[in-house]
Amino acid sequence: MKVLGVVINNVDRDGTMKEYDEDIIKDIAQAVNIPIIALGGAGSLEDIRNIIINTGTLSAAASSLFVYYSKLKAVLINYSSQAKLEKTF
Repeated sequence: MKVLGVVINNVDRDGTMKEYDEDIIKDIAQAVNIPIIALGGAGSLEDIRNIIINTGTLSAAASSLFVYYSKLKAVLINYSSQAKLEKTF
């Protein structure tokens, strides 16, 4: 069984941590009948939750959110606690 899907990466927001572009993701998700994965702009767990809930995407990808830390963007491989994940999702 083949499962098709598409990753939508907004390169203008990639790495900015300034939220996903909800309007573009929603327009694409409504135009196609295959799973969508949003990418580009996640700055918080809430951003991930919101893009999935508000656009109907299958999932969302994030990298800078889990790699960079503080205003100085120091490199830190980071992940949220189980309690934070359960509260958010």
